[in-house]
Amino acid sequence: MSSFVFDPGKYGPVFSGLIDPEKLNDLGAGTGTQKIPEIVRSVNPEDFFGNTRIVDSQAARACLAGLALHYDLLKESHGISQSVATASGSFWHGIMHRREGDYGNSKYWFRRVGEHPVFNLLQTETERIDKQNLLNHTAWDPFKFIDLCESTIGSGQGMEIFCKKVQRIEWLLLFDFCYDLATNTE
Repeated sequence: MSSFVFDPGKYGPVFSGLIDPEKLNDLGAGTGTQKIPEIVRSVNPEDFFGNTRIVDSQAARACLAGLALHYDLLKESHGISQSVATASGSFWHGIMHRREGDYGNSKYWFRRVGEHPVFNLLQTETERIDKQNLLNHTAWDPFKFIDLCESTIGSGQGMEIFCKKVQRIEWLLLFDFCYDLATNTE
C-alpha cells in the first residue's frame, strides 16, 4: 500500500500558496510569531477556492477552520469549526481545544466526531513513523492521542516531536478529506 502524498498544488493557487506541508505546529497554541497573510483571516470560502466549484459549503468552511489552525489562529478556527455541524467540524474543533490545552473539551468534541473516515488512513500513516509502537494501538484512538499530547507538551523531548509529526499527518489528512468533500473530488 502506498503512503498518502499531500500535494499543495491539488488545492488551487490560493490554498497551495498558504499551506506548508512540512510545518510542525506546536502541540499547544503556538507562538504566533509567524507572519500571517491577511487572507487567512477571511471566513469566506470563495476567497480560497477560486474558480473551483464548492458543492459542500460545510466542508469548505471546515477547510478554513483547518487553515486557521495551520497559522495558529485558534480563536478564528474555533469560531469557524463551531459553526460547522458535521463530524469534520467537530474534528477541527477537537484539535483546536487539544492545542489550547482544554483536553476535556477536546475529548467532548472527539466523542461528537464518532468514527471519522480519516481515522483509518491516519492510523496507517501514523504506523509508518511509529516504528516503536509508541501509540500502542491498532485503530486510531483520538483520546489516547490527546492524553499523549497532554503528557508530552513542552518537554522538547523526542516524544513531543513524534506527537507534532502525528499532528501534522492528522492535519494534512483532514484538510485533504474536507477539500475533497467540498469540491466533490478525490
